[in-house]
Amino acid sequence: MKRVWALTLVMALCLGILPLAPVAVINEDYEYEILSDGTAEITGYNGFGGGIVIPDTLDGYVVTSIGAWAFSFCGSLTDVTIPDSVTSIGPWAFYGCIILTGVTIPSGVTYIEAGVFCFCFSLTNVTIPPAVTRIERNAFFDSGLKSVIIPSGVTYIGESAFFGCENVYFLGALPAWDAYLEYEPDTGRWIGGPFETNVTLHYPAHLASQWAPNGETEIVLIDKKTPGQHYFYAYPIASYSVTPGDADCSGVVTAADAAAILRYLVQLRPLSVLGRLNAKVTAGTNPVSAADAAKILRFLVQLEKSLEP
Repeated sequence: MKRVWALTLVMALCLGILPLAPVAVINEDYEYEILSDGTAEITGYNGFGGGIVIPDTLDGYVVTSIGAWAFSFCGSLTDVTIPDSVTSIGPWAFYGCIILTGVTIPSGVTYIEAGVFCFCFSLTNVTIPPAVTRIERNAFFDSGLKSVIIPSGVTYIGESAFFGCENVYFLGALPAWDAYLEYEPDTGRWIGGPFETNVTLHYPAHLASQWAPNGETEIVLIDKKTPGQHYFYAYPIASYSVTPGDADCSGVVTAADAAAILRYLVQLRPLSVLGRLNAKVTAGTNPVSAADAAKILRFLVQLEKSLEP
């Protein structure tokens, strides 16, 4: 009877009557599973850390996903480049990578899941792709980010997503957010929402009619989750204007702006958030690149008519 049952099970699997569970595989530094669509999801990392470039294939399988907790608590990881083939990064994937300073998120990612970079204390450089529409709770909680750019396609930001961030630059309208406020007796503050109260939210000057129709200088966040209670606190807001090409924010466009971009690209000197916004003078969704520096130089010698992307 047992033989009959075993044979029946094997035949069912072969014929596709029963679903195949993901198969766990180890390939040198990476653990991965083969998903039902024949692609790979990285589920663990066993390497030595440092700066790594995650491969786009493992044993011939295209890497499309990084699973939940896959790189969590990797205390030796300093920099990560994720391949363009990846379209999904699971919750808490890089949780507790305490010396991770930079990460390249591929353009195909549309969700930043919960806690992905939570407690990455050293993280100072991250570009959120334009395709992202949601940023879930605790995504960058206490991550070391002091400033960040939010793409115009983001429509939702979860609770404490950017806790610890001091300057948030929005490229579009104000997203919806998850408001749950709690009283902190030590400081006398109500805490919650996606940001700390010491943050400043920056919005494009041309969207002032949406952000501050009556000249407001703050946005009030009201707790809508607690029945019968109306706790709130305010986020300061300020407008900003982009000056194409002015990467060093000096007020004028010169060859020094091209040099500033090149130094930024080789990690010799950072650019401010506004500097990065100004530096992006080429079309497309890619981050600041050497092409932007080249266009500025062509403009200065009148080979380009405009610095508008």
